Amino acid sequence: MEPTPPRNSRFALLSDEDMAKLSENSKNKNTVRSTNNWVSVFREWAKERGKNDNIEEYVVCLQEMDRTLGLFFGEIRRQNGKEYEPDSLRVMQGAIQRYLVDKKCNINILSDVEFEESRRILEGKARLLRMNGMGKRPNASQPLTIEEEEMLWDAGKLGKSSPISLVHTMWFLNIQYFGLRGVQEHTTMTIENFSKKVDSSGRVYIEFIEDPTKCRGGGLLAKTRVTDTKMFATGGERCPVSFFD
Repeated sequence: MEPTPPRNSRFALLSDEDMAKLSENSKNKNTVRSTNNWVSVFREWAKERGKNDNIEEYVVCLQEMDRTLGLFFGEIRRQNGKEYEPDSLRVMQGAIQRYLVDKKCNINILSDVEFEESRRILEGKARLLRMNGMGKRPNASQPLTIEEEEMLWDAGKLGKSSPISLVHTMWFLNIQYFGLRGVQEHTTMTIENFSKKVDSSGRVYIEFIEDPTKCRGGGLLAKTRVTDTKMFATGGERCPVSFFD
């Protein structure tokens, strides 16, 4: 029977469930989702090829594991039969390694000499895909031209003509000045993330202090942006600080 802490104790009494929740909270949800997705792809491939779909069980013979991974890397395709982008293959390799770590497998398919051949196969495939024109991010969003931005101002889509246009303008300015994501950081931020200040030259500016994101998570070693993010007043009708005010 566990002892009961005295009343008003400075120490919390945590159950096994509480401890499990703390441990689970340390994991990035997007990373967990990616890991589960790629492991599912491996299992689907293994079943179709008549192989053991529990990748962690291959550790009993690392030579066989290397051959299996090499074959998987070479044969993997999207559901529509098309090739994955080279960067996706790198993410896949890392996801499988994370899964093996979670399963307490004391191996590293990214660096151990036993997996040199499967790494060569994956590297060769990635190079071939790039030679064939892949990896150029064809779906990447394109920046607005100066002319296109002017059209938005002239049409009243940006500006102070209505509450909606003001919201759109702040969304636009936050992305430009602070590098915020279009959805995630705008959804989670609050007014407390911003601070209005004056520098030594008397210039007014808005400073953004970010919360943890999926790329810069919190924790003991929280990552922050490399540079300070500030939005200085420019004067005139399009002064960003006036829109913030």
